[in-house]
Amino acid sequence: MTQTDTPRRRIRYAVPAAWYVGLVSVTSVAFDAMGQPEILAYILLLATFLGVAPAIFALSYPPLAFLGEAMDTGPSLFDSLPLFATAAVANVLLICGFAAFVRLMQRVARRESGQ
Repeated sequence: MTQTDTPRRRIRYAVPAAWYVGLVSVTSVAFDAMGQPEILAYILLLATFLGVAPAIFALSYPPLAFLGEAMDTGPSLFDSLPLFATAAVANVLLICGFAAFVRLMQRVARRESGQ
């Protein structure tokens, strides 16, 4: 098999993004295990600041639309995990999208300055 001239695209930011989502997930489980202390709530909200609004919409819309009523199962160690993990993933997607937009604008600027 011959090697091609095109470079392989590497995902450089996958490992830090996975660590970020993992740490937020572990912190949210600890948040529920400790009885939801106020200081940890502030830390989680600060860590997932921009992604909380899309996460609330993504998590609250489908149960209301498809299930009708939510079942009350009582408190659990994983109550806040879906919210904060989804918010962390939304933050990662926002940052990746912004970085792709900046790279596109740099390519356009280079192309325009070369002509």
